[in-house]
Amino acid sequence: MMMGSLFELTQAKMKKMKLQLFLTTTLFLISFQNSSGQDTIYLDRHFEETTKIKHHYYRLVNKAAKKVYKVKDYYKSGQLQMSGTFTSKRLKKKTGPFTYFHENGNKDAEGNFNKDKREGEWIWDHENGAKSSIEKFSKGKRKTANFFDVNGGEVSLEEAEQEPKYLGTDKEFLEYITSNVKYPD
Repeated sequence: MMMGSLFELTQAKMKKMKLQLFLTTTLFLISFQNSSGQDTIYLDRHFEETTKIKHHYYRLVNKAAKKVYKVKDYYKSGQLQMSGTFTSKRLKKKTGPFTYFHENGNKDAEGNFNKDKREGEWIWDHENGAKSSIEKFSKGKRKTANFFDVNGGEVSLEEAEQEPKYLGTDKEFLEYITSNVKYPD
Protein backbone atom coordinates (compact mmCIF):
# COMPACT_ATOMS: atom_id res chain seq x y z
CA MET A 1 0.00 0.00 0.00
CA MET A 2 2.84 2.34 0.81
CA MET A 3 4.47 1.55 -2.51
CA GLY A 4 1.33 2.70 -4.42
CA SER A 5 1.15 6.09 -2.66
CA LEU A 6 4.90 6.61 -3.20
CA PHE A 7 4.37 5.89 -6.88
CA GLU A 8 1.45 8.37 -7.01
CA LEU A 9 3.54 11.01 -5.21
CA THR A 10 6.37 10.55 -7.73
CA GLN A 11 3.88 10.82 -10.62
CA ALA A 12 2.47 14.06 -9.15
CA LYS A 13 5.99 15.52 -8.76
CA MET A 14 6.84 14.55 -12.36
CA LYS A 15 3.67 16.21 -13.63
CA LYS A 16 4.48 19.38 -11.68
CA MET A 17 8.08 19.38 -12.99
CA LYS A 18 6.85 18.94 -16.59
CA LEU A 19 4.46 21.87 -16.16
CA GLN A 20 7.25 24.04 -14.70
CA LEU A 21 9.56 23.10 -17.58
CA PHE A 22 6.84 23.89 -20.11
CA LEU A 23 6.11 27.30 -18.54
CA THR A 24 9.80 28.18 -18.26
CA THR A 25 10.43 27.24 -21.91
CA THR A 26 7.39 29.20 -23.08
CA LEU A 27 8.45 32.32 -21.14
CA PHE A 28 11.99 32.00 -22.51
CA LEU A 29 10.74 31.75 -26.09
CA ILE A 30 8.44 34.75 -25.67
CA SER A 31 11.21 36.89 -24.19
CA PHE A 32 13.64 35.73 -26.91
CA GLN A 33 11.15 36.67 -29.62
CA ASN A 34 10.65 40.14 -28.13
CA SER A 35 14.39 40.74 -27.86
CA SER A 36 15.23 39.58 -31.40
CA GLY A 37 16.05 43.16 -32.43
CA GLN A 38 12.88 43.68 -34.47
CA ASP A 39 10.59 46.58 -33.62
CA THR A 40 7.22 47.40 -35.18
CA ILE A 41 6.43 51.07 -35.72
CA TYR A 42 3.00 52.22 -36.92
CA LEU A 43 2.88 55.11 -39.42
CA ASP A 44 0.15 57.41 -40.71
CA ARG A 45 -0.31 58.37 -44.39
CA HIS A 46 2.52 60.95 -44.03
CA PHE A 47 4.88 58.36 -42.51
CA GLU A 48 4.66 59.99 -39.09
CA GLU A 49 4.49 57.68 -36.08
CA THR A 50 0.94 56.89 -34.93
CA THR A 51 -1.06 54.22 -33.11
CA LYS A 52 -1.86 50.73 -34.35
CA ILE A 53 -5.52 51.69 -34.71
CA LYS A 54 -4.85 54.75 -36.93
CA HIS A 55 -1.98 53.43 -39.04
CA HIS A 56 -1.81 53.30 -42.86
CA TYR A 57 1.63 51.67 -42.92
CA TYR A 58 3.77 49.74 -40.49
CA ARG A 59 7.53 49.47 -40.27
CA LEU A 60 9.65 46.54 -39.15
CA VAL A 61 13.13 47.50 -37.97
CA ASN A 62 15.96 45.01 -37.51
CA LYS A 63 19.25 46.13 -36.04
CA ALA A 64 21.76 44.43 -38.35
CA ALA A 65 24.98 45.82 -36.88
CA LYS A 66 26.23 48.83 -34.95
CA LYS A 67 24.45 51.85 -36.50
CA VAL A 68 22.93 49.71 -39.29
CA TYR A 69 19.16 49.22 -39.35
CA LYS A 70 17.41 47.11 -41.99
CA VAL A 71 13.92 48.50 -42.49
CA LYS A 72 10.85 47.24 -44.30
CA ASP A 73 7.70 49.32 -44.56
CA TYR A 74 4.40 47.62 -45.33
CA TYR A 75 1.02 48.86 -46.46
CA LYS A 76 -1.78 48.17 -43.99
CA SER A 77 -2.75 45.28 -46.30
CA GLY A 78 0.58 43.57 -45.54
CA GLN A 79 2.06 44.27 -49.00
CA LEU A 80 5.71 45.43 -48.90
CA GLN A 81 6.01 49.20 -49.55
CA MET A 82 9.76 49.81 -49.04
CA SER A 83 12.95 47.97 -48.22
CA GLY A 84 16.20 49.73 -47.32
CA THR A 85 18.94 50.43 -44.80
CA PHE A 86 19.41 53.34 -42.42
CA THR A 87 22.52 54.36 -40.46
CA SER A 88 20.81 56.22 -37.64
CA LYS A 89 18.61 54.89 -34.86
CA ARG A 90 16.04 57.59 -35.62
CA LEU A 91 15.88 56.17 -39.19
CA LYS A 92 16.70 59.47 -40.86
CA LYS A 93 19.88 58.60 -42.82
CA LYS A 94 19.30 56.29 -45.80
CA THR A 95 22.21 54.35 -47.23
CA GLY A 96 22.68 51.71 -49.92
CA PRO A 97 20.01 50.16 -52.12
CA PHE A 98 16.35 51.07 -51.60
CA THR A 99 13.34 49.58 -53.33
CA TYR A 100 9.81 50.97 -53.20
CA PHE A 101 6.64 49.15 -54.26
CA HIS A 102 3.13 50.09 -55.36
CA GLU A 103 0.36 48.55 -53.28
CA ASN A 104 -0.38 46.10 -56.12
CA GLY A 105 3.12 44.61 -55.58
CA ASN A 106 4.74 46.09 -58.69
CA LYS A 107 7.99 47.96 -58.20
CA ASP A 108 7.62 51.73 -57.82
CA ALA A 109 11.26 52.88 -57.61
CA GLU A 110 14.72 51.46 -57.13
CA GLY A 111 18.09 53.08 -56.55
CA ASN A 112 20.86 53.84 -54.08
CA PHE A 113 21.37 56.38 -51.34
CA ASN A 114 24.71 57.67 -50.12
CA LYS A 115 24.60 59.77 -46.94
CA ASP A 116 20.83 60.22 -47.37
CA LYS A 117 21.17 61.52 -50.96
CA ARG A 118 20.19 59.74 -54.15
CA GLU A 119 23.23 58.45 -55.99
CA GLY A 120 23.64 56.81 -59.40
CA GLU A 121 20.78 55.43 -61.49
CA TRP A 122 17.22 55.47 -60.18
CA ILE A 123 14.41 53.73 -62.03
CA TRP A 124 10.74 54.55 -61.41
CA ASP A 125 7.86 52.44 -62.68
CA HIS A 126 4.17 53.09 -63.28
CA GLU A 127 1.67 50.96 -61.34
CA ASN A 128 1.22 48.75 -64.43
CA GLY A 129 4.95 47.85 -64.31
CA ALA A 130 6.00 50.00 -67.30
CA LYS A 131 9.01 52.30 -66.79
CA SER A 132 8.06 55.80 -65.65
CA SER A 133 11.53 57.34 -65.64
CA ILE A 134 15.23 56.58 -65.57
CA GLU A 135 17.24 59.25 -63.78
CA LYS A 136 20.89 59.64 -62.82
CA PHE A 137 21.90 61.42 -59.63
CA SER A 138 25.14 62.72 -58.15
CA LYS A 139 25.15 63.80 -54.50
CA GLY A 140 21.37 64.07 -54.55
CA LYS A 141 21.14 66.24 -57.67
CA ARG A 142 19.52 64.95 -60.83
CA LYS A 143 21.96 64.99 -63.74
CA THR A 144 19.96 63.25 -66.50
CA ALA A 145 16.40 62.00 -66.89
CA ASN A 146 14.28 60.13 -69.40
CA PHE A 147 10.52 59.92 -68.86
CA PHE A 148 7.94 57.47 -70.23
CA ASP A 149 4.15 57.26 -70.35
CA VAL A 150 2.19 54.22 -69.13
CA ASN A 151 2.52 52.61 -72.58
CA GLY A 152 6.32 53.00 -72.69
CA GLY A 153 6.37 56.01 -75.05
CA GLU A 154 9.01 58.64 -74.33
CA VAL A 155 7.79 61.89 -72.74
CA SER A 156 9.63 65.22 -72.76
CA LEU A 157 10.88 66.81 -69.52
CA GLU A 158 8.41 69.67 -70.00
CA GLU A 159 5.47 67.24 -70.32
CA ALA A 160 6.63 65.13 -67.37
CA GLU A 161 7.00 68.08 -65.03
CA GLN A 162 3.94 70.02 -66.19
CA GLU A 163 1.73 71.13 -63.31
CA PRO A 164 -1.72 69.55 -63.34
CA LYS A 165 -4.48 71.89 -64.46
CA TYR A 166 -8.24 71.62 -64.01
CA LEU A 167 -9.93 71.98 -67.40
CA GLY A 168 -13.29 73.33 -66.17
CA THR A 169 -14.28 76.65 -64.60
CA ASP A 170 -13.25 77.78 -61.12
CA LYS A 171 -16.83 77.23 -59.92
CA GLU A 172 -16.83 73.64 -61.27
CA PHE A 173 -13.48 73.03 -59.61
CA LEU A 174 -14.75 74.23 -56.21
CA GLU A 175 -17.88 72.08 -56.55
CA TYR A 176 -15.72 69.05 -57.38
CA ILE A 177 -13.44 69.65 -54.38
CA THR A 178 -16.39 70.23 -52.03
CA SER A 179 -18.13 67.01 -53.04
CA ASN A 180 -15.06 64.74 -53.32
CA VAL A 181 -12.59 65.66 -50.59
CA LYS A 182 -13.00 63.47 -47.52
CA TYR A 183 -11.27 64.38 -44.29
CA PRO A 184 -10.07 61.63 -41.95
CA ASP A 185 -11.78 61.17 -38.61
